[in-house]
Amino acid sequence: MVLTIMEAESLADFFNRALVIIRLTDANNQQIVQAEEEVQQLVDLQNQLEESQQNLEESRIEAVAQKEAFDEKISSLQALIKDNESELTALVEKEAAEVARIEEARREAREAVARAEAEREAEERAAEERATAQRAAARSTAERNAASNEGTTSSSSSSSSSSAAASPANNQTATASASSNNSSSSQSSSSQSSQPAANPAPAKPDPAPAKSEPANNQSSGRTMRVQATGYSTRQPSLSTHTATGIDLRVNPRVIAVDPSIIPLGTMVEVEGMGVYIAGDTGGAIKGNIIDIHFQTVAEALQWGRRNVTIRILD
Repeated sequence: MVLTIMEAESLADFFNRALVIIRLTDANNQQIVQAEEEVQQLVDLQNQLEESQQNLEESRIEAVAQKEAFDEKISSLQALIKDNESELTALVEKEAAEVARIEEARREAREAVARAEAEREAEERAAEERATAQRAAARSTAERNAASNEGTTSSSSSSSSSSAAASPANNQTATASASSNNSSSSQSSSSQSSQPAANPAPAKPDPAPAKSEPANNQSSGRTMRVQATGYSTRQPSLSTHTATGIDLRVNPRVIAVDPSIIPLGTMVEVEGMGVYIAGDTGGAIKGNIIDIHFQTVAEALQWGRRNVTIRILD
């Protein structure tokens, strides 16, 4: 640059060359500054790129960790689902077995009730037949005794007529004969009178049915004091059918009883409530305790626990 200025031919040329050199220097300085600024920008961009890459790497590592955690959770959930499915299958099988057991128990209870009813009817028929046979035997015995008494009376009358028609000469003989006849007739009468005394023995069973029937009536009409609770088939844990197979939705007037106190199938009149059938049992129903079925849970709760008088109808 200095040589270029020194080679100027004139002063004006010198100044022109100096001005050009100054301008070129300023331009170079601006370019240098601009280049430095661009370099700094490139450095900043490089730093930003490296920082972004580092953030991306950290995000990638975190995403991989989250993916592994999610995979573990999914695996545990799948295992839990399998366990729940097996438990559900076991519960379904258990429920089916329980339903089958309940149905079998209901069937056995219905059969037991039917057998008990058949036995009771057979006993009633047998008792009625025995009573009828005993009454018939008593009537037959009474008729035979009456016929025997009539025969004895007619024979005594004919003997008296024949002795009156005999001759006076034979009065002594007739008198002896009459006394003999009288003694024989008295013996016959005494033997016959003693025979009816022995005959009533077969007729003794006749009053027995008459006494047994009032006893049954008294037993069927007996009253007792019990503690009464309430329940409803609408409670979630209760079945719609009783232990004897009664559908409570069709026939709700049922009470649960202790069969050793009140036989199943018995009609029972509850004080202030009306007539119910003893058609159900319960684990807590022991002794003089009954459980009255209500159509709603609210009615059962309102009833609570009370002491009432019941009457056994049959």
